[in-house]
Amino acid sequence: VKAHDVRINAWDIPSAIAAGEVFRFHIGIKCSGGCKLDGGAFTVRDEGGTIVASGRLPGAIWPGSSALQYAEVQAVAPLDIGSHHWTVEFAGSSEAIAHSPGSLSIHVRTVAAPDHEITIEVVDRDSGAPLEGVNLIMHPYRTTTDRNGMARMKVVADHYLLHASGLRRVPYRDHLDATRPVELRILMAVEQQESPWTPPDKPQERSIAQVLR
Repeated sequence: VKAHDVRINAWDIPSAIAAGEVFRFHIGIKCSGGCKLDGGAFTVRDEGGTIVASGRLPGAIWPGSSALQYAEVQAVAPLDIGSHHWTVEFAGSSEAIAHSPGSLSIHVRTVAAPDHEITIEVVDRDSGAPLEGVNLIMHPYRTTTDRNGMARMKVVADHYLLHASGLRRVPYRDHLDATRPVELRILMAVEQQESPWTPPDKPQERSIAQVLR
């Protein structure tokens, strides 16, 4: 009988991690035939092959998925600042139905320890209602607004180009002086859908920002 293939995923890896900091992320492993992989062992190795994390699948299925079993992983970020390529490995199994080994490369970026926190609130320009799921980028930092339209990023003091986008809103882009703690509110306008038959009712509004502190 041919061994079943597995597919490995990883998510919730922070976009930028302070060197030497403990961080957490999720890995998921799914059998091509939908088999249960309860207790399946996995390891995470750094570029030199050293094991930096390991564990077993507890049997939990990721909500909304079909047979994607997942586990939370805790690891310590490398002390060297820069980009690092780690590998998640599943050794396979021979119990009952055999499963082939699998692996996945993941990217871990380490940065200097943060100096302070940037707080960003994103709301609808017209109603002021909070917007959940807006993507915020201040390279190399990335995050997404929560259900209250809030997001926080701990950053190194510097000047950044801030991008806000998503939810069919007019993207916001501007320079941000983050050499001190900042509280910012972004008011995002709805993006008008172009039509070859109907001209827009009014000019397209821009997404704007207000510095609160």
